[in-house]
Amino acid sequence: MWWIEKIKTHCWNAIAAGAQLHIDIPPVFNTCLMHVRDVHEWQKEDITGPYVCCSHEALTGPRPETLPLESDAYQSLRKIVLTKTFQRDLAKASPHGGTSICETKNALDRPISTYPMYVKLATMHLNTLRLAEIAGERREVRVLEIQRKYYRRKSRISFKNPVPHIWRDEILEEVMHSRRLMLDSNTVESDDLHVSEDVRELMDEEDIFSAEL
Repeated sequence: MWWIEKIKTHCWNAIAAGAQLHIDIPPVFNTCLMHVRDVHEWQKEDITGPYVCCSHEALTGPRPETLPLESDAYQSLRKIVLTKTFQRDLAKASPHGGTSICETKNALDRPISTYPMYVKLATMHLNTLRLAEIAGERREVRVLEIQRKYYRRKSRISFKNPVPHIWRDEILEEVMHSRRLMLDSNTVESDDLHVSEDVRELMDEEDIFSAEL
């Protein structure tokens, strides 16, 4: 999207202004949703708080990058910007500590840079950890408290014992079993081998998991 880099810059400026002027960061940042529509003055809205206009001077010339209100691109951008977790982290962001500005900016990329199979793997991974937490299988092994240079509150880092990911072994076993059946079938040419959809998904998951190692 043409606006991504400019919105990241706007995000940095909003965070810096919030720290310097002691103002709420999300309403300042959310004004970008008006700017990209080529709307620079508007009626008061909840997402922009007390701000009803852009801070820049009058713009001149054609603006081909404008996103119409009903366009898919604008609706996608609005959905990303107003994500609850992003707005929450934005409110805590500071150039001197708190939520990392890089993490906050990267939140703009995450929703449009994911892959379905990667999401499935990540979900299975997190569910494994959650179930282990519920069962009391994850225990703190070591705890560190780190004092940041520009932040009063210490950061607490907890190291917990690893949890065996049984689903990984099951995927590998199923994939290897299916491949052994293919290799043992001497009457079928390799080009004619039929792979079921379930097995193909398992093979794809195995490839993605291997690439992440």
